[in-house]
Amino acid sequence: MKHTALLFLIPAILLQVACVKDDNEATPELPIAICGIDGMRLEAHVDGSEACFSTSLIGNLADGQIMLGGSHPTTGTLAIQLDNLATGTHAASGNANHILLVLGGMAYESSDEVPGYITISSHDQGGNRIKGSFSAQLISPEGGPTKTASGTFDVTYIEQ
Repeated sequence: MKHTALLFLIPAILLQVACVKDDNEATPELPIAICGIDGMRLEAHVDGSEACFSTSLIGNLADGQIMLGGSHPTTGTLAIQLDNLATGTHAASGNANHILLVLGGMAYESSDEVPGYITISSHDQGGNRIKGSFSAQLISPEGGPTKTASGTFDVTYIEQ
């Protein structure tokens, strides 16, 4: 009788040990925030708040410049004009490598007075894909407070 009880007790113990959750496995919190997909991503922090501008995202190469532009369903739009397409860090000003942010109908842009920067980390001209980051203090041409914007882009563009 003792041996019969052990036959049932051993599988029960093994089943219990096998079902113990491993503390090293991290369970992600839901929902998982995803901004676009590889090759179609434009995300930014504007005054510390995250925004994904990958809705209606487009990249266009024309006349030696790449224009990147995307929208956020409730926030606004973000556009980046890349005049210098080489990898490296380039000044973002009012005249070259321009950044334009429109929030709630108010426009903010990079300026010559306080230039930001755009860093192109990779540019695959054969695959028409450009990746990088940006950061700038954006001013409103109408005056008022500035906006701080920084973020990343990974965009596959078309040629015209």
